[in-house]
Amino acid sequence: MLRIGKKARTTVWMTTVLLVLCLVGSVIPGVLAKGEDAGVFDVLHAESGYQLTVPAYSGITAVVTEASNRKPLQVEAVELRAPEWDEQGKSVLFRLQAQNPEAYAVELYVSMFSYGRIDFVEDVLHDGVMDYKLDKATLAMIGNRLITLKFSVLDKQGEVMFEAHDIHFRFSDSAVGAIGEAPVKAKPASSRVLVDGKPVMFEAYSIGGNNYFKLRDVAMALNGSPKGFAVAWDADSSSIDLLPGVAYHPVGNELKTIVGEDMKRGTPTSASLYLDGVQVLAAAYNIDGSNYYKLRDIARTIDFQVGWDAASRTVSLVTNEGYSEG
Repeated sequence: MLRIGKKARTTVWMTTVLLVLCLVGSVIPGVLAKGEDAGVFDVLHAESGYQLTVPAYSGITAVVTEASNRKPLQVEAVELRAPEWDEQGKSVLFRLQAQNPEAYAVELYVSMFSYGRIDFVEDVLHDGVMDYKLDKATLAMIGNRLITLKFSVLDKQGEVMFEAHDIHFRFSDSAVGAIGEAPVKAKPASSRVLVDGKPVMFEAYSIGGNNYFKLRDVAMALNGSPKGFAVAWDADSSSIDLLPGVAYHPVGNELKTIVGEDMKRGTPTSASLYLDGVQVLAAAYNIDGSNYYKLRDIARTIDFQVGWDAASRTVSLVTNEGYSEG
């Protein structure tokens, strides 16, 4: 979940495309050099030994956006068509391939241009290859805003061998519409959940390997703790405001448990989410008329820790610790 700064709700998203010029077949100077095949790029230059393969590649686009100093800035981006999905509702954004046999691991920073980080991944290369995937809810959240990639390649001693940054991607408008309509399979979560060491029953779903919870359920479970928060719904703007430090007042349907193990259909939600009046970006799905948010996104925004014990299949919510990745 990503905070993007104080702006009026009616204008918060007016920072992206002001101008789009299709430059199919060109390159991005100093960042990507076009390979022999469509969607295959040499990183920095042809002799670098590192390539990006972009399955949904449709061309190169020049985008005028807003820089951090609020001035117009033109950047060139790899434009993407509607992606293909795997069984978990995820799509390969790109494949990184290293020809250097000493290349061992990769650190990836994926962000939304001028806003902040979406994801950070540390992973080992397998036969010199790493696929980076995003789920439908995250891609629907991003829309046609710029995605920016920075990565470092490390050897077995952890020393940086190669770095690249300012690699931009953007989904076309038609792709964004297709992503927003793409359903996923949601399975009732079977994990045990502890809140500050005490078991709590949640109505939650597992989608693409991540747990999704109702905001009101989490607010109810954390009520009275150091990380308690209230939830306010604005029907006129179809938006939700989270209010840290404010006591939560139940509406009567919190912490309802699921009966059965039937798969459900989820679609990326369009409801806007705010933290103390500041809009945040969050991956979420609507299932049976209710919005479910990725648990780690909620934890990152409210700043409580989430733990996972694979042996006992237990999720832990810890309110006396701040959030950290892991």
